[in-house]
Amino acid sequence: MLSAMNTVNANVVVKDVMTKQTSIILSPDENKEIELIQKICTPDYIAESGILTEKKNPFFTISSYQLRTDVPYNIILPWQESADFIVKNKIEDVSIGYSEAYVGGEAEPYFPAGEFVVTVVKDEKGSWFVSGVSLLTSYETEYELPVWEEAEEETVEEIEYTEEEEEAV
Repeated sequence: MLSAMNTVNANVVVKDVMTKQTSIILSPDENKEIELIQKICTPDYIAESGILTEKKNPFFTISSYQLRTDVPYNIILPWQESADFIVKNKIEDVSIGYSEAYVGGEAEPYFPAGEFVVTVVKDEKGSWFVSGVSLLTSYETEYELPVWEEAEEETVEEIEYTEEEEEAV
């Protein structure tokens, strides 16, 4: 029974961290997932990862994206204090736009697609927390990052009016 409970709890924490972390990175402003991340990650991991303070591409906005996170079902034994998971995380179909404050430049990749090693640790109460996430293998992203292109200046042709037309205007 304890093994099943540990297994389920650790697996859920790993999946939640990968999906919530991606959500925070893609949409950092006023993201509701920040509260959950603080409950399922160790303070050291939060500080080291910069998840709550780092803002990538502040001049771009994400309107939608598809995320696929595959977490293998790892069996966690009752006496285990930590475990590693190899997780596949892939972001697809990202819709990116410019924010009003954008001044130019190219977007940098938000979050790498690939295989990650996610380490979880158990506290004295038996709860599982993510203590580390590291990229093992990266995949090629299948979405285009926007590149700022200067708009060509529009030329305005002056219209010549006859005297009668000018008086009417």
